[in-house]
Amino acid sequence: MKFNYKKSLLLTGVIALISFSGMKAQTICSNDQGSQGGYTYEYWKDNGNGCMTLGSGGTFSVEWSNIGNLLARKGLRPGGQNVVINYGANYQPSGNSYLCVYGWTTNPLVEYYIVESWGSWRPPGATSKGTVSTDGGTYEIYETTRTQQPSIEGTQTFQQYWSVRTSKRTSGTITCANHFAAWERMGMNLGNFYEVSFCVEGYQSSGTADVYSMSMSTDGTGGDTGGDTGGDTGGGTSDQGDGEYTLTVRARGMAGGEHLNVLIDNQAQAGINLSTSWQEYEVYVDRGDLNLEFDNDGGDRDVQVDWIEIHGETRQAEDMEYNTAVYQDGSCGGSYSEMMHCSGVIGFGDITYQGDSGDSSDGDTGSGAHSIVVRARGTSGGENLRVTVGGTEIANYTLGTSFSNRTITTSATGGINVEFTNDGDGRDVQVDYIQVDGATWQAEDQGTNTGVWQDGSCGGSYSEWMHCGGYIGFNPLRSASAANKATMEQEKQETNVSIYPNPVVNLLNISVAAEEEGPFEAIIYNSNGAAVKQFLAQPGNNPVTLNDLPSGIYFLLISVDNQSFNLKFLK
Repeated sequence: MKFNYKKSLLLTGVIALISFSGMKAQTICSNDQGSQGGYTYEYWKDNGNGCMTLGSGGTFSVEWSNIGNLLARKGLRPGGQNVVINYGANYQPSGNSYLCVYGWTTNPLVEYYIVESWGSWRPPGATSKGTVSTDGGTYEIYETTRTQQPSIEGTQTFQQYWSVRTSKRTSGTITCANHFAAWERMGMNLGNFYEVSFCVEGYQSSGTADVYSMSMSTDGTGGDTGGDTGGDTGGGTSDQGDGEYTLTVRARGMAGGEHLNVLIDNQAQAGINLSTSWQEYEVYVDRGDLNLEFDNDGGDRDVQVDWIEIHGETRQAEDMEYNTAVYQDGSCGGSYSEMMHCSGVIGFGDITYQGDSGDSSDGDTGSGAHSIVVRARGTSGGENLRVTVGGTEIANYTLGTSFSNRTITTSATGGINVEFTNDGDGRDVQVDYIQVDGATWQAEDQGTNTGVWQDGSCGGSYSEWMHCGGYIGFNPLRSASAANKATMEQEKQETNVSIYPNPVVNLLNISVAAEEEGPFEAIIYNSNGAAVKQFLAQPGNNPVTLNDLPSGIYFLLISVDNQSFNLKFLK
């Protein structure tokens, strides 16, 4: 949408800080900003009718009609890179509007949006630069330019960065750092944070929005930074049960006294009484399908579940599709949220240990066999994965909607492909990683992914997601004899050059292991074969700044101990 507004209040040299602590609500109908409930707030409109009501903590509501442009938000100033937001909203726009994370950075001057839901028009009307998958959904990334428009630094030309969710939602968790990191990988650099806020924006429209829960944290826990009333009710307790497995649940209540049942195959095996502080509760349960049930909703009671841990595996609540207790789209029930506002359950899937079930492993266990673990999930359930090594099929199985590990043993050698074979009917696959003989290879670090949807078509790289039928290619397996030979050669000759991270944002680390003292001449070439940087490297780590290079594919050529190394990397 084309905005033509003056965010003049952002430019004032003196900010009136008005405290409303002790008041349940304050309604603002004229442009204003300040602090309340442990957060900064701002209400701004250019013309038309509208009012913002400040609630406790991060909560607020707003209504508007026949507005030109309106923004209502609460957040943190200056905010920062690692803000995590948990929110729930009853959002009813009529016309053009966003429900989003909003903010600015300086040096460079950037206005940014993480859009969760929208009205009649999906922003920003540009060509997507790629996607990022986080917090149970996929977001398309955009970059647009605002030419000589109002900003926090006056009238300026500046960039806008966007992450726009592919499907609307009105409650859940937003891990801002995941979006910021994805933007950086695409060359969309941020500066110093001016603010991170949760925002309702309207443009030539009418509507209402009740942000009935909103908390921000900067430590990754999703906890509230302020605005809660009353003290902690003390430590929580649990009826631990007597099952064969140890299950850890990290959760808290909003009021204190909330109760969780731990259900296995819909039978209660343990219970947890929550306090208002984050705690980790240890209970003992049997194998089967795990649900956490909030069973005493009422008053101000709500539950926030961070994660569960079983057999050393952590399952995040916001990654779970089945949540009958979250309040979404005006009613109880939804997906991908830590929050339980209604009585109901979050389903965490089957917790049966691999060693207890014959259907979680495949392949041979003979001499020279490799162990491969594939961690993946489907978005609908019923997605099919085919695992091949060197073109030989070693496993073929069906996924559920929760992350699970599949262990495969094989003596085959060659490249490892994890293939999605039955795309259709809303099915998608998310591959977290594979482990080969104990070494972990992340899916998002792999350069070949024919199943990801990028730049408007199937096929790309560096993503966990497969939206199309296709495969993610991993490093090749070698035979035991080849591995032993390589080990002997490594012991005989220790010369090596490696680089990290890859892809790189601005700082590339070049690690050189050499018998000679150095220095060693190093040259970086672009994809056209032109030398763009030349320097001398020493044994050990050599950090090289690449701020002056645009995004693209590059090659490092370096000669060490009379050996040439040519390493490809992506910026």
